Amino acid sequence: MRFFFFFLFLSWGHLCFSGPHALVLKNQSVGKLKGHVVTLREVQINYAVEQALYSKPQKKSKIQIIQITDPRFSKEVTAVLMEWAIFLEAKNFRDSWEEASDKEIVKAMNFVLPRLLSTKGWKKLGVRTFELKQTLKRKLIAKAFIRFKLKASMVPITEDEAQKYYEENKNKFGGAPYERFADSIKEFLKKQQRDQRLKDWFEVLQTKYKVENFMLTP
Repeated sequence: MRFFFFFLFLSWGHLCFSGPHALVLKNQSVGKLKGHVVTLREVQINYAVEQALYSKPQKKSKIQIIQITDPRFSKEVTAVLMEWAIFLEAKNFRDSWEEASDKEIVKAMNFVLPRLLSTKGWKKLGVRTFELKQTLKRKLIAKAFIRFKLKASMVPITEDEAQKYYEENKNKFGGAPYERFADSIKEFLKKQQRDQRLKDWFEVLQTKYKVENFMLTP
């Protein structure tokens, strides 16, 4: 099932990527949700920050500024939209969980800033300090809230469930006894449960916050 259903037709034949047209393109709306419009620039900032925050700082690993013509761009629009939806949902549960502290956000800023400043194209985005701080805050809170929701919704896999899976899929185990695979089966079923819970939750958020990705074709 697809997460987004809104389509905006974009014609690239007449667009120029420099001069006045570059500013128009930078502010191009690529998606929206309740109370917020996502622009090309925001997706580019988010993509770079995600890399700077979570990718390993290896010599050969370079942070990139994603372009709207990149095949991955639509997926990154989805990532920003869903991160916003999760962030907004998290604000409704402030009393139920511990969100990212100012100290954590400052620490994250100090970590990503040197990497971002050395990234080709970052300065052209004109990212202000408060924008970077808000992006990091949203990102940290969203990821922490996902962990909170998963922990609250997960149900332990029982021995009966694992045994049932083994019996229904004996051919996958080459006739080896159940005991040899019990732990790995439980881990597999746990991951399956987690992925399904996330998928169901994301679909609820998509509807609740009226998420629309303009870059997806119907």
